[in-house]
Amino acid sequence: MSPLRLMLIDDHVVVRAGLKALFDRQHDMSVVAEAGTTANAAAAVEEFRPDILVLDLTLPGGGSLDLVRALRARESPTRVLVLTMHDDPAYTRSALMAGAAGYVVKTVGEQDLLDAVRAVARGRVLIDLDDAAKTAGVYAQIGRPGSATGLSERELEVLALLGRGHSNQEVAEKLDISPKTVATYKARIAEKVGLKTTADFVRYASDNGMLGPLPE
Repeated sequence: MSPLRLMLIDDHVVVRAGLKALFDRQHDMSVVAEAGTTANAAAAVEEFRPDILVLDLTLPGGGSLDLVRALRARESPTRVLVLTMHDDPAYTRSALMAGAAGYVVKTVGEQDLLDAVRAVARGRVLIDLDDAAKTAGVYAQIGRPGSATGLSERELEVLALLGRGHSNQEVAEKLDISPKTVATYKARIAEKVGLKTTADFVRYASDNGMLGPLPE
């Protein structure tokens, strides 16, 4: 299988160099182009045809979301992974609504970033903010998972956190509700979706794009 072709757009040369070194070390990735602004970026994407565009959200002259919208309007096969310092659900929703396939903050670890690239390449919508509750909330608000099963926004938040391996007590603390309430939500989710074990919750959340890829 050919390596994933990546293009990097970030105004910091050192950041691009670090990302290029990281991606090029992988057997399944290759950086084919890079830039410091979005000027002429759409034409560069057309020329180099990357599988994944790793895009900083705030660049000199702006234009990041305009570029994402332009690629979507062209029905470009290139999928966009936003890599940004903004750990903010509002920014996340804006990027996803524009057409980005993933949103990751720059505090992410190297392996998580690599996993995010691979997940987006496989067609997943991937969100990874610093706070798990924020991440779950964005998944719920964009209506990505659970819409066909009648899960409420709060049930989606609980499901995402349980799917990430958090205990009832940890979910309660993150969402500022009682463990008993978490147990009630968990029971409702199990009944609506047909889940039984902890592994079922993890697998369902993963399959519906609420997590990064599970370890092999």
